[in-house]
Formats: sequence, structure tokens, C-alpha cells
Amino acid sequence: MSRKRQFNIKILSKGVIDPSSHYGIWSRFWWEKVHLELVDETKHFVIPYCLYMVIECELNNKIFSVAVVQSAQNLLKPGFQYACNTIKSDVESNPLAAIKACYQKVFETRTEYSSLAVMGFENEIIIRQLIDDVEFFPLFLQIEGFHALYAIDLEFLLPKGWALRDNQTLGNRGSGTRIKKHIKSMLECFFLNENRESTDRMDAQAMHNELLKYVEAGDIEEEDVPKISTIQNWINTYARAFKRRAAIESDNSA
Repeated sequence: MSRKRQFNIKILSKGVIDPSSHYGIWSRFWWEKVHLELVDETKHFVIPYCLYMVIECELNNKIFSVAVVQSAQNLLKPGFQYACNTIKSDVESNPLAAIKACYQKVFETRTEYSSLAVMGFENEIIIRQLIDDVEFFPLFLQIEGFHALYAIDLEFLLPKGWALRDNQTLGNRGSGTRIKKHIKSMLECFFLNENRESTDRMDAQAMHNELLKYVEAGDIEEEDVPKISTIQNWINTYARAFKRRAAIESDNSA
């Protein structure tokens, strides 16, 4: 049993895992790392904020519910909205801001409740219900200044993507154009997350189109988007390094 305060939590909807959100560029906003301190041990979980998840919690003898939706500012990021009867918060970028806003409207006073606790993220029973159907869990790593996402299949415990140590050279040699670091990280995510199956493979044109969507959303500058030919050179270089790394991993596991 957790040492922290427990609330009366009910899962109304577990929601869904959206691959483009939970394993995409902004995936780090869709997962919460939780360290649950029990009586004789500490357990570690990675819990998804599933799209359309709805969780109910009783606070001060009133029922509050939180819904996870898409952010209005960026559809690839989560938004959180708390409600109590007909009173609702705005869609906020984090659950803490949402519960504070809704609670203050209801009771005309502020609250210091833990946003994780009132969502059940400090209750092992609730946590296990929320992660029961999740097939791939992320590991977020930073290697030589680059953020990389590993998607882990718990059944086999095999990494579905590799963060390459020589990643910093990819896209520079032979392309004639230097790709900025944040764009290169996005291309790497496109490659790793969209190329698990040959039918989902993204070519240079598809990656270019995807980058333009982020330009429209105001997340990156249009001048930072490389030409299609530059992206193709990056793909060729990265794919060769990826295959070499995959071969090494295969030899090491043999």
C-alpha cells in the first residue's frame, strides 16, 4: 500500500493510445513517470495520458472528473479539463492547472491536491488498470544532446528503435546542407516510429509534408525545413547506420 493519501477514484474511460501522439514528436507530454513508495519497496511506472481518458475523483464531498483531450494549441499534445457538475475548467496544458481552476470555481478557494493523486496515479490498483492494455512503453533518453524515444514491448522486452551514438553526423555528410538539431531529432522520430512496418514507411516527401504541418502549427520555422533531396540524403545515411547498429544488436543477443 502506498504511503501517500488515497482518494476514491473511478475510471470512467481508459481512453485510447494514439500512435501519432504517444510515440511521436511530442510523446513526452503524453506519459507520466511515477515512483510509487510502498511500505517495503519503491515501484516505478510509466503511465499514459490516454486520449479521451476520463477519471472521476471525490474531493471535499463533491465528484470531480478529468478528461484528457487534444490541446487546442497543438493537436499532438494533451489537454486536460476538469468538471464538477456543470462547472468546468478551461482545457489546460497540465492536470494541475485544470484541477486548481475547477476547484476554485466550485469552492471559491484554492486547492493544493496532487494532480497525480486525484487521477489515481498514486494508486497501484488504478495504475495497473490503466496500463493493462498498453503494448509499448516509452523510454526517454538523452544521448549527446539528442532526445530519443525507445518503444518497449513488455512481452519480449526488446527495443523497437535505437538511438544511434553517431547520430550527430547523420544528415550532414554528403548532403551539402546542415540540418538543424531539432529538425534532425524530428526526422529520427519519423524514421523510428513510422518504419516499424514496411507498409508504414515514410519517404522523403512524406517526412517533408509532416514537417510542414509543424510549420503550420507554429512549432518550427519554415526556413528550418530541409529540401526533399536533403531529407532523402539523410534517410540514406541514417538507414545505413541503423542497419549496422541493428546487426550489432543482433550479434550481441545471439
